[in-house]
Amino acid sequence: MGPDALPLGACGGAAAAAALLLWAVCVLCRRKRLDAQPRSIEEPKLMHMSLRENTSRKHSFVQESPLSRKTGEPPLINGWIPYLGKALIFRKDAYKFLLDQQKKLGDIFTVHIAGRYITFIMDPFQYVYVIRNSKQLEFHEFANKMASKTFDYPALSKAKFPDLKENLHRIYQYLQGKPLDIISDHMMKNLQDIFEWKCSQATDWETEKMYKFCCSVMFEASFVTLYGRVPAADGHKVISEIRDKFIKFDASFPYLAANIPIELLGATKKVRKELIHHFLLQNMTKWLGGSKVVQARQDIFEKYELLGDYDKAAHHFAFLWASVGNTIPATFWAMYYLLRHPEALAAVRDEIDHLLQSTGQKRGPTYNIHLTREQLDNLVYLESALNESLRMCSSSMNIRISQEDFVLKLEGDQEVSLRKGDWIALYPQILHMDPEVYEDPKEYKFDRYIENGKKKTTFFKAGRKLKYFLMPFGSGISMCPGRFLAMNEMKMFLFLLLAHFDVELVESKAVRLDNSRMGLGILLPDVDIAFRYKLRSLKNVSLSTFLCFWGVLLWCCQRYDAQKKHLTLYFVQRTHCSENFGLTCLLSFPSGAPEPLAHFGNTELQSTVLPCLPKSEILLVS
Repeated sequence: MGPDALPLGACGGAAAAAALLLWAVCVLCRRKRLDAQPRSIEEPKLMHMSLRENTSRKHSFVQESPLSRKTGEPPLINGWIPYLGKALIFRKDAYKFLLDQQKKLGDIFTVHIAGRYITFIMDPFQYVYVIRNSKQLEFHEFANKMASKTFDYPALSKAKFPDLKENLHRIYQYLQGKPLDIISDHMMKNLQDIFEWKCSQATDWETEKMYKFCCSVMFEASFVTLYGRVPAADGHKVISEIRDKFIKFDASFPYLAANIPIELLGATKKVRKELIHHFLLQNMTKWLGGSKVVQARQDIFEKYELLGDYDKAAHHFAFLWASVGNTIPATFWAMYYLLRHPEALAAVRDEIDHLLQSTGQKRGPTYNIHLTREQLDNLVYLESALNESLRMCSSSMNIRISQEDFVLKLEGDQEVSLRKGDWIALYPQILHMDPEVYEDPKEYKFDRYIENGKKKTTFFKAGRKLKYFLMPFGSGISMCPGRFLAMNEMKMFLFLLLAHFDVELVESKAVRLDNSRMGLGILLPDVDIAFRYKLRSLKNVSLSTFLCFWGVLLWCCQRYDAQKKHLTLYFVQRTHCSENFGLTCLLSFPSGAPEPLAHFGNTELQSTVLPCLPKSEILLVS
């Protein structure tokens, strides 16, 4: 990787393999010591990280081919490395590995990965049978254990913290319905403040690294929206320091999620502790204008005396990571693909300009833009482009844990025998890249999710309609509760960026997916890439064009007729690129759509004089 590699890539490859191997050695040494100790007949077998010792699996590490299994169990793929199994090859390219196994073994098989036995369901028509079995196939206990280790807070046991998990889950109501509109409005305001500052700096072309730009804007806007503004004179600096530490911690997140001890990950433990200290109560009480969802979480934490101040702060830090950990890279990919495909950029920008014009809103650093949820939802090209980038960069693995020995019933009289503690996994990237579902799946098609000018929600495989066709936010009980806010945030970022700026790539190099985050959400780019931006302006409008416009406007006013209905006169700027400029003068009566009064090209004037014109309402939209 070159000098532009992101922090996550810096600790990948050999370092990851070394850490995994060292951890495997530690586990094996511990297991040998335990095996050497005498057991009483009554003593239960010790289990470590669900690495079970039974007759069919106890001595099977070195076998490459699927073992003989119990009746109804899928074929098992083991690796030759003790404990790790197929972890290294899975981490290198999970997509290719799973496709290879599907070709060999069919749509259902079990893989031994880092001490866990994971049964993959590859057929998307079978997803519903996994998702609806929420009683036997649980998710929250697994997520709780992983999050508590990763973010350093105590596990949410019912005995110690009764109803805490349920109370926290209920708070997600603040991310839906009317509360969602409120927090989205705050996010829009904070994004506009940041873009206004960017506008003040961009007197000419400004060049930045794209991922760094997205991270800077989205992190600060999200932080201020959720936790409030730091009132100190150096408040912006404080948030920047938190962001820089966050990036360092995030680089180690895949290893923490893989259960690698934090002590093996350099300065990660120190950085995590520093981040958590930012969220101690004495610091958070100084921040102004925090969100209701964060305040509600604070109120709940205060009811639990056994939850220490550090533990509460760790929960707040975990919530921050959940809010931006995947949104930032998803924003990058949406922006990158738009800039890489000019036709997509033009279509989305036209849609944005049309919305501003139709709602009478002006763009520019001194004007506030307000978007309702309905207006955001109606931006079909923007949403389609965003969904397409999510399809191409998401690599989440939907996990369920079997709570008991049971038989999972599937479509077509198929059955899968599962043991207590088995992992069941759906891997939607296989679906997202399936050529039967998506034509040319490796190509970016910004309008893939549009049909006849409306959102396309019908996709087929083998002639059958799919219930699930796009799954970047998980499924069922594991679906991201903040998905609506995340979509709004990314749409608003792109909306403001394209409304205010001309943007273009500076470098021609290709940016690829960094597979080190496979299975954990949105993949990061393997390198950053430079782009440049400047304020959109009317600098190409000639003096003669302006004189022509004002001449027609004065003529209209002189033809004032009090008997006519009132007139609304629009002055509309249309700028697809710096070389293609036009002005259109429109008049609108209350009962009808605007009709063209005059069109001004760069050097030509075409006008149709309509009967007229009261001067009671004149609206200039630029």
